[in-house]
Amino acid sequence: AEPQLWSPTGLPAIRQALAVRFRVFGILERLLPNQDMREVLKQNARSSLDLFGAMLSRLVNGTQSTRTRLTLVLIGGASIIHRPSSLEGQYQEYLRNEITRLAGSLEVPVIDLAGGMALEARQAPLAGAQSWYHPNEGHLTPKGHLRCANGVIALRQEVLHNSPSSH
Repeated sequence: AEPQLWSPTGLPAIRQALAVRFRVFGILERLLPNQDMREVLKQNARSSLDLFGAMLSRLVNGTQSTRTRLTLVLIGGASIIHRPSSLEGQYQEYLRNEITRLAGSLEVPVIDLAGGMALEARQAPLAGAQSWYHPNEGHLTPKGHLRCANGVIALRQEVLHNSPSSH
């Protein structure tokens, strides 16, 4: 079957570009259903995750000789917070899960701000989550940076206390 422009597997870059450029297309993009893309993401992200795993392993080995503790902080982009079922949201969620798994296998503590921020945005959608990211490009605003900093402060002791290296 030939890929269609409106299907999640057909030309996602064009869909995204049109959604950013044209307001009507952006509205349609949010309303149309997206497929579960985990299997495609699993295939396409494997080499990047392998590279990340190798780099993380090397960092862990380097910190052991200096008695330094490594902690990984995951900060999600706007898609995982505001459009989790979109292709971009699914990609961020997939990477979040895989990176957390890799870190766990190396006993690296993870401060997962992405998961907490997504939950917070779903529970109180008008409480400020919209102001965490610049519209149309997804980078953190000053309020978003403050939210992340407060999240790291709040979760730091809990995560470090529960990490395997603290026992």
